[in-house]
Amino acid sequence: MRYPLRQAHLTMKTYFHFLLPALGCSLIFGLLSFPVFVVGQKVSKFDGYLQAQFVRTINDASISQNPGGVSSGLLVFYSRNSVVRPTLDMTCDIQPLGTKELYIIDGHEMQTMGFMHNFLIGVSLFTAKYFSVSFVAGPSLILPRSMEGWARVRPSIKPSVNIFFPKNEKVMIRGYFIQTFKREKWTQSDFTAWGVGLGLKMF
Repeated sequence: MRYPLRQAHLTMKTYFHFLLPALGCSLIFGLLSFPVFVVGQKVSKFDGYLQAQFVRTINDASISQNPGGVSSGLLVFYSRNSVVRPTLDMTCDIQPLGTKELYIIDGHEMQTMGFMHNFLIGVSLFTAKYFSVSFVAGPSLILPRSMEGWARVRPSIKPSVNIFFPKNEKVMIRGYFIQTFKREKWTQSDFTAWGVGLGLKMF
């Protein structure tokens, strides 16, 4: 069952709920990317891309609450010039869209999804020039929309297709799917979404 909530107002508190996780992500990515940048300069084995992406939900227990959002993060490939490259994919997804409804499942309030921090590792296959496919997996930290509930960690998988241009591969266009298993506690349903985005080479 679901019940409509009162109309939401964009108060200063609401803005901070969305702003603080985004700033936290930016700080984490900055701190993590700096030593990678230094190492990459010395051995020239890293390619790092700053990502900005649009995310659209395909399936979720409360899809009307989180139909889509935006994502930013860092994508790092190791072992430059190899066909198979270890890959690190860190993103912060924000879901500001959706309706304001309260879902009740067997007497329990369904857990909302406001933010998702993904820390994924895997491999990428550079099967052709300026083209690669990636598969990464790892934990996703999910924070509720209201910031009043408990954070949850769930496993995720993320296959993607990456296209690089021009010749120096400074720009990347990316399309992907992500699936987070048992995203919601009471329904045990998965979260699935697709995304498209742009990456700029940082090192």
